[in-house]
Amino acid sequence: MARILFISHEATRTGAVRLLLDMQHWLKKNSAHGFVTVLLRGGAAEAEFDSMGQVIRAYRDENNISLSQKIRKRFSSTSAWNPLNQAVSAVERLPKFDLVYSNTMASGRGLAALRTSAPIAVTHAHEMAVLVKSYGAENLASILLHTSHFIGVSRAVLDGLNKHFNIATERLSLVPGFSPFQPANEMTPTSGDRSLIRKLGIPDSALIVGACGAAFQHKGYDLIPQLALHLPISIGGRPVHVVHLGAFRHESDLDLVQRDVELAGLQGRVHFVGEVSNPLDWMRLFNVHILLSRVDSFPLVVLEAASMSIPTVCFKSAGGAPEFCTDGAGISVPYLDLHEAATAVERILSDAGLAASLGAAAHQRFMSRHQCDLVMPEWLKLIEHLIQVPAQH
Repeated sequence: MARILFISHEATRTGAVRLLLDMQHWLKKNSAHGFVTVLLRGGAAEAEFDSMGQVIRAYRDENNISLSQKIRKRFSSTSAWNPLNQAVSAVERLPKFDLVYSNTMASGRGLAALRTSAPIAVTHAHEMAVLVKSYGAENLASILLHTSHFIGVSRAVLDGLNKHFNIATERLSLVPGFSPFQPANEMTPTSGDRSLIRKLGIPDSALIVGACGAAFQHKGYDLIPQLALHLPISIGGRPVHVVHLGAFRHESDLDLVQRDVELAGLQGRVHFVGEVSNPLDWMRLFNVHILLSRVDSFPLVVLEAASMSIPTVCFKSAGGAPEFCTDGAGISVPYLDLHEAATAVERILSDAGLAASLGAAAHQRFMSRHQCDLVMPEWLKLIEHLIQVPAQH
């Protein structure tokens, strides 16, 4: 039985964190391997990590420090009270690990601090090269120095690691993104609960163009009003509405995009719902999924849409989504060409046969290539092989 030390850059409900939790769920159910998780930052998924097993937090909620701890902190050295240093000390008191596993390319400081905990270190790359660079030179240097092997979620990610960071191909492995969601059969937008959209003033007859993702610029949320300007107001007598699901970390970003909606005369047609606790229920209402990401390694939302037979329209050269959408499982359009994106969306909304064909192909691809129970055995086979071979640098 192997012991794995997972490092998660945070405990939010973003794609990389969700994938790590799905991996841990599968490991607990299907293997005898043990693991401990170090969280570098907190978030809404902390309780779920706790339910998986031992969690060591490399951060501190100042509101939960007792008075005696605050006094000791004041008169102790700064380094002794550094949360990451304390996490390292906690890890050092545990039995030795066989593998350190960093869940993203953003965990450089944690990997550098914990690298000596095991002979092998793996980094799961969820980011395209341009995003990796945005994390800073120090983080990148730590990742490159301390990682033995890299796992990429798409071919686009691996090509970027090789081209931009000169990582040898023998240190790169592809493990595609996956989802544990298993629909009983192919689903259609009519299977959703339309009461969810009635509160937005959207009639039951509406055609829904859905977008999902946290409101970061690289996710392209700001392009939604521009896309809506290219879409018809109605198709076949059915009004067309655009619905975005995802959290805004800065209220000013929401204010700006809502201003675009207002000044462009799109009120009542474009809806920013925010973060929801039941995104799959909302997605069941989508007639088509639009992915406007400028850069995205392999967004899980594409798989979730495919699991419900909802086709995706995405940009070419933006990341891993076009790899999924090939051969009739979706539509890829030229990068940032919103006119072409809107044209593709309109074709799908106007042609029930095309929508059904694309949705069925996406569903089949999801079921045959991206199910958790299909991908995780391959991941485990790779991990068990790496544990048996010497580290490479």
